[in-house]
Amino acid sequence: MNILISLPSPREFKNILATPFFDLIKNDGHKYLFVTHSEQLKNIIEPKAHNVKCVVYKTPTKFQKLIYWFFLDRVYETASLRSGESKDQSMFYDRLKKFNKVKYILGLISYCVYKTIGNSLFQRLEYLIYNNNFYEGLDVDKVLITNYHSLHEKIIFYSLRNRPLYFFTDGWDAFTKQTFYSQLPNVFLLWNDHMKTMLVKNCSINFKECKVEVVGNPFWDTLPKNVSKNKNVLFFSNNSWVYNEEEILQEIYGNMSSSVRFSIRLPPTAEYESKRSSYLTSFPDFKINTMDINFWLKYDLNKNQLFDYAYSTDLTANSIFIFTGPSTAMLDVMEMNSYVVMVCVEYMHTDESLWDYRLTCDREVLSEVYNYDKFYRFNSVEDLLTFINNFDEYIENETNSESNYSSQLYDEIEETY
Repeated sequence: MNILISLPSPREFKNILATPFFDLIKNDGHKYLFVTHSEQLKNIIEPKAHNVKCVVYKTPTKFQKLIYWFFLDRVYETASLRSGESKDQSMFYDRLKKFNKVKYILGLISYCVYKTIGNSLFQRLEYLIYNNNFYEGLDVDKVLITNYHSLHEKIIFYSLRNRPLYFFTDGWDAFTKQTFYSQLPNVFLLWNDHMKTMLVKNCSINFKECKVEVVGNPFWDTLPKNVSKNKNVLFFSNNSWVYNEEEILQEIYGNMSSSVRFSIRLPPTAEYESKRSSYLTSFPDFKINTMDINFWLKYDLNKNQLFDYAYSTDLTANSIFIFTGPSTAMLDVMEMNSYVVMVCVEYMHTDESLWDYRLTCDREVLSEVYNYDKFYRFNSVEDLLTFINNFDEYIENETNSESNYSSQLYDEIEETY
């Protein structure tokens, strides 16, 4: 059997390849074609598995990019957000209207055109735009995609539309925000039951035409099982939405107990170096964690370790993890049975010309996190500090149960469809 696996970003590489799932597929009797954005991955993967070949995504034409950005993607976005099935959709549609009027107006025009021509004609247009002779000529029996909503993946599965299509989700948004599925996957492969609930509730899908299976996330197989409990805190720095994050950290910095080891993990964005330099100056007593933004190109698949060694250290060295908004890293922390803390303080939003990102603290995706027994939400830094400074550091160490999510994913793909 010949299986194509699409990996459009480091996140998908982390969830699929840097796990025991890779050990299951290498030299298993099937042939695999990995499609990525990096030519360098070829040198990492192919020497470890003789049944795996790596190719780079075919660059979309200017015409494809133009039609996708100005029409097709506007239809996907507007049709999803206008449905209002999810609280998240209403939230992000309101943000679109107020803070990105060009995309909002383009979306309305595109959506009106879509409703006028009808779904059948719209799908014909998709096939026309996305079809690619390179992918169409591949000898492929099954397709596993890990994003669905990217242009590169749409070109793949529309070109191979007669093959069984498996969608292993890359996160929450696919079922609360981006819910328009013009071509239905044959099989949805989800991380947990909560994702399944959101899929059924928010996506207008005929479930007689597809399967929905909960397989977990193979990445969780790599998480440490012996977790030490301590008074160490890791603050997950957010993206540009949290425009005054440094002010929040200043209040924490000035009132933190000396017995607490406080670290900050910066996001792997283009602003990483400048942000790290600023934080090192502002918070000399906090540990500003270092990371290599290109870590995923240096992973050794012979080692049974996390591909991002800094992240592994972050997870094992801390007991309390602080967030200022939704992050799938919360699910990693929950899988380790550690403490998830979210901060949503009033002065986090002080600039009315910018989006009030505190709204994300009430996103539907967080409902499973809110039900977690080690979740805490604080609306003031004072309450947060009281919790941290009084945290019992002498909690007995815990051993988490072994997981086998890689095998569950592998077995679903292996199953004849």
